[in-house]
Amino acid sequence: MTATPLSAVVITRNEAANIARCIQSLRQVTADIVVVDSGSTDRTREIAEEMGARVFHRDWTGYADQKNFGNEKALHDYILSIDADECLSFELAFQIQEAMKQPEAAVYEMDFLTSWGDHFIRHGGWVPDRHCRLFDKRRIRWVSEGVHEYLALDGHIPQKIEGYVFHYTAANKQSYREKMNRYAREFAEARSNARRYSPFWKKYTSAGFRFLRDYVFKRGFLEGRAGWEIACEEARYTWLKYRWSEKP
Repeated sequence: MTATPLSAVVITRNEAANIARCIQSLRQVTADIVVVDSGSTDRTREIAEEMGARVFHRDWTGYADQKNFGNEKALHDYILSIDADECLSFELAFQIQEAMKQPEAAVYEMDFLTSWGDHFIRHGGWVPDRHCRLFDKRRIRWVSEGVHEYLALDGHIPQKIEGYVFHYTAANKQSYREKMNRYAREFAEARSNARRYSPFWKKYTSAGFRFLRDYVFKRGFLEGRAGWEIACEEARYTWLKYRWSEKP
C-alpha cells in the first residue's frame, strides 16, 4: 500500500540556532520541506537551503497568513506544521508514518514537551500541552484571532498521534523573557487596534491567578527552581500584556 505523502511547513525569522535541528527531524517523514522566511538577517535561509528545504521569502503578514502561504507552496495535501524551535521525537515520526499509510482523519493532534534550560518540563502550566499540527489543507486552514493563530477544524474531529514534539522555547531565562515581551506587545497592539482595552485591575488579578495556577494548582513546584522561574515569568508576561493594553 502506497502511503499518503505529506509536506512540512515552517515559518522563520532569524532561526539559525534552531532550523537545522528542526529540518533534520522533519526529514524522517517527508522530503518536501517548505520554509517561509520573513527577512532573516542571520544564516537561517542558507542553512535551510543547504539542508534541502524549499525557501520562500515573504514579508511578515501575520502567523496564520504566513503559514497558509506555505501550505499553498507545499507539494502535498497533508501538511505537518511545526515551528523552527520544535522537532519531532523518533516515536512521533514513526507514528506519523504509520498514520499516513491510510489516513483516517482530516486533522491529527500531538503532545508537546517544552524545555527550560537543559531539561523538559513535565509539571506546571506548560503541561499538558497538545495541538493540532497535521492536517489536510483541502479541508482545514489557519485563521487568526488577535495575535494567535489556530486551525479552523470546521467540525472535523482530531485524531491523536502518540509521541512528542520537543519545543526548545528558549536557551535561557533572558531569551525567554525577550520573547514574551514581544508577545505581550503584540497582544497589546492587537487590543488597541480593536479598541479593546483592559481595566486597570486586570493585570493584578490575572497575573496573580496565573502564578497560583501554574505553581500551586498544576504543581509547578515539583520542577524545583525551574518551576518557580517559569511561574514567575508567565505571571510577568500576563501582567505586562494587560498593563500595556490599558487605555492611554
